[in-house]
Amino acid sequence: MKNIKYFEVNQLKEVMKLDVSDSQLKRLAVQISSKKRQVHIHVAEDRDTGELWVVGGFDHYLVHQKYNEKLPIPCYFSSNTTKQERLLLLLRNLTGTDLGEAINKHKCISALFDLHKQKKRSIYQLINEYSGLSKDEIDFLLYHPEIPNHLKTEENKPRINLLNSIQTLKKDGIHKSVRDQLCYFAVENSNLRLTEDKLTVIKWLINQTSGFKQLPLGNQLYLIAFALEYKKYLLSYFQKVIDSAMENKQRSFFIDIKKSASAYAHERRAVEE
Repeated sequence: MKNIKYFEVNQLKEVMKLDVSDSQLKRLAVQISSKKRQVHIHVAEDRDTGELWVVGGFDHYLVHQKYNEKLPIPCYFSSNTTKQERLLLLLRNLTGTDLGEAINKHKCISALFDLHKQKKRSIYQLINEYSGLSKDEIDFLLYHPEIPNHLKTEENKPRINLLNSIQTLKKDGIHKSVRDQLCYFAVENSNLRLTEDKLTVIKWLINQTSGFKQLPLGNQLYLIAFALEYKKYLLSYFQKVIDSAMENKQRSFFIDIKKSASAYAHERRAVEE
């Protein structure tokens, strides 16, 4: 028989932020209000701190958090758990439910692999025992669901972190077509291949300038390709500055530098205001 205890929502914590749509929550709120209180939420207690973590029924938890904050609710209760056990319980509860979308399973499996960086073989077995997912399914879910499926291969696994990092640009409002192109740049073997350093520069350029997201997609893709070769263009400009100074034009050179710096500072003040 399962152990059931009552808790207030404000006593509970989220193992991780899962993606749940507002429409899902609204439908569930109507269903909950029209039924007797049933047990849907699974809570796991931390072995060391006693903190209470939601590992199942996350959508029900969010509804109660929004509409029923102070009334105690019945929860399945697991005591004395570790972080690994809570993630495995969460993954088990996600599998086969409405919340078992690829993005949520991806987040959970990625967190488990982060805990087992030196013991990847054993984590496959643990995940399989808790969720029934096969090694091929686990490998597929390690990739962010918005990465093009044909790039989710064994050959590209060494670049999986980079491919997943590209998807964080979605939070910056970058269109999927642009993120897909960056994924192709990440796996191709050429001088234009995307690296972590280049992705950092691209994110910096997008966030430190204005108007990029308003450009047509073709123009955005052109600028991304331009940014991939930022070192070449920076070195070329730097060399021109050096050559100008070497040609006994120091005075005009430094005047131009001061003018450029002053103009940039004025432009930044105008943007900030």
